[in-house]
Amino acid sequence: MAQPNGDGHLTKQLTTNHILLMNINRIIISGNLVASPTLRETNSGTPVASVTIANNEFFNDGEGERQQVTTFVDATVWGKSGENFASLAKKGHEVIIEDQLRRNDWESEEVAEPASERT
Repeated sequence: MAQPNGDGHLTKQLTTNHILLMNINRIIISGNLVASPTLRETNSGTPVASVTIANNEFFNDGEGERQQVTTFVDATVWGKSGENFASLAKKGHEVIIEDQLRRNDWESEEVAEPASERT
């Protein structure tokens, strides 16, 4: 059973001499779709839906004025879920996506520096 270890992390004690730190990679993003999802297939035929979500955060600044910060998050939905998502979701729809955070790096001939995205 996982137990708090005093520094905010959960640990699972395997034996009296070994402690395993539980790694969690979960992300939940809610917001509105900036555009309708685009659906493509990988070379092996796996469907992939790509979308950008606008996540709005509201807060009051030091003078009490209401402020808004918008974060744009790119997301991909794979397989049959991606097909369903692309057929049902449209620009402006509110969505909630829960999954794991991934970082993809690649090099391009058009860009001198490596590029990356989080999916």
